[in-house]
Amino acid sequence: MLPADLSLPPELLTTIFQELDGHRQTLRACALVCSAWTGASRALLFNHVNIPPHLNGLIRYLEISIIDNATHLEKVLSIVDSLIGLRTVELHCVLWSNVDVPLERLLLALSHLDSLRTVFVDNESAGHIGCRRSFKFVFQALSGSHVSRIGLYGINITKDGGDEGAVVLPSSLKTISLDLEGASLKLFANWFTTPLPLPNVEIYLLMLKEIPSVNEVLSTRAFSSVTHLRISFSMLDAMPHTFPETLNISRFSRVFFTVNIYTSHRISQQGYIGIIKLWAATFSELAPDNTISELILTFYSKRGLGKAVETAWASLDVALVGENMRRLESIRFEDENGVLISPENGNKHWRDQLMLRKLLPWCHKKQLVL
Repeated sequence: MLPADLSLPPELLTTIFQELDGHRQTLRACALVCSAWTGASRALLFNHVNIPPHLNGLIRYLEISIIDNATHLEKVLSIVDSLIGLRTVELHCVLWSNVDVPLERLLLALSHLDSLRTVFVDNESAGHIGCRRSFKFVFQALSGSHVSRIGLYGINITKDGGDEGAVVLPSSLKTISLDLEGASLKLFANWFTTPLPLPNVEIYLLMLKEIPSVNEVLSTRAFSSVTHLRISFSMLDAMPHTFPETLNISRFSRVFFTVNIYTSHRISQQGYIGIIKLWAATFSELAPDNTISELILTFYSKRGLGKAVETAWASLDVALVGENMRRLESIRFEDENGVLISPENGNKHWRDQLMLRKLLPWCHKKQLVL
């Protein structure tokens, strides 16, 4: 074994081991030499995936990470046609400038799978890397599919795509999920000159400064036919005492205000209190003619109670029974894992139900909480 001061850097080891690509027995032996060799040799050992024919219909979920060159996608393309039971595909860390054309080929291949229902694409961990084209091709490649949900996360949309034609959505599409910064969100909305033919939109809100952009986008023609809105709040720790602008959600009939379950463990108690206050301010400022009839909110019980928490919930309780919320018929709560807090789930949430009765007495009195 080489002394620590003579060990080779990982990228050099990878280059050396690439000379052994295809020599599986030798790579297995190299993986056992030392920890420094294990990663580089295993990357090549598991670089080629062979799925036995009898398992093709059993694979439901496919996740591909660190997509930075066409070779990665070519290997996936070689097995896609055989995954006849695939329902969900997640593509992570996409370096768009390198792979936009082969990625389009992959999406076209996926669109031929009758079982596919969900596609998520992101480059959050790769940074906001632009693309030579707009991202219309993601939707256009899937236009002939049976996909019901498409998500774009952490993507920097820099092209308006005016020269790429109109966006054609899958006829089966029911939900678009967007985790985009304000400028990218506006460009996305500008792609559509007619209302989106789908009922559900989900938007991830990371910073308060994005609220004006979200309001502007929700008021565009593109979103005029959407009736169900989900806004997922992520790590909103720096909360002011007052909000210069709240979310304009008056025209939606069903509203989900949730805490993003992937970042909820990093939200401080103060941040969660701030989120509740933002909800209260939003509902209290809605116009009397708002159409909201159903709410689903996150109840994050692990942050515990206390005077500050109870005060925040009290303000929300008052806001939800205000005169301007007279059309509201039901309120449901999810736990931090996205599971509905309901008597139908047995005794799992009995503590949460007791706490909600204490925190929202007026809502319970009007029998709004289900």
